[in-house]
Amino acid sequence: MLGMASVMDALIVVMRLVAGVVVLDTLVQFVRSDSPPGRFLRRLTLPLYRPVHAVVDPERAGADFAPMVVIMVLILAAQAMAPGHLD
Repeated sequence: MLGMASVMDALIVVMRLVAGVVVLDTLVQFVRSDSPPGRFLRRLTLPLYRPVHAVVDPERAGADFAPMVVIMVLILAAQAMAPGHLD
């Protein structure tokens, strides 16, 4: 049976992977968003961005802050789950 520390470590790894996908999506959107990898990454990240877009419309704000907000939420969640573990 997995210990609680192992489960926390696994969740932190998943959160880091999701943050990496968000960063990669943001970079690809700057370079070439209509490419197949760009469309694939957008399909992966759009469900994460939708709650942020409901609060801050990118059209009205002039920029899409959703990737930054998602990464901040992931970092805060990881720190709350395992304080001092992310040093």
